Amino acid sequence: MTAAAGKTLEENSEKIAKSLLESTLDGNVTSAKLLFALAEGQIDCEDEVVMRRLCSFAEGLASEPEWTGEDVEAAVETGSEQCEPEV
Repeated sequence: MTAAAGKTLEENSEKIAKSLLESTLDGNVTSAKLLFALAEGQIDCEDEVVMRRLCSFAEGLASEPEWTGEDVEAAVETGSEQCEPEV
């Protein structure tokens, strides 16, 4: 299963990078940090444990509800980076 996940990541790396960029341009700070870390070589893509954690993290992000402009504005107004978006 790990080999299959690695192969899938490798085959879809360009799509993943573009998705991270789009998410970054939409204001997702976590995507921006992840994209920069990958680009600067801070994440060892050859390390199986690192990639497993990265995949788990990405799956968690994908399962979270998307923030609306109102959610972001409310977080900025209150100075909170930890508030949850309304569902």
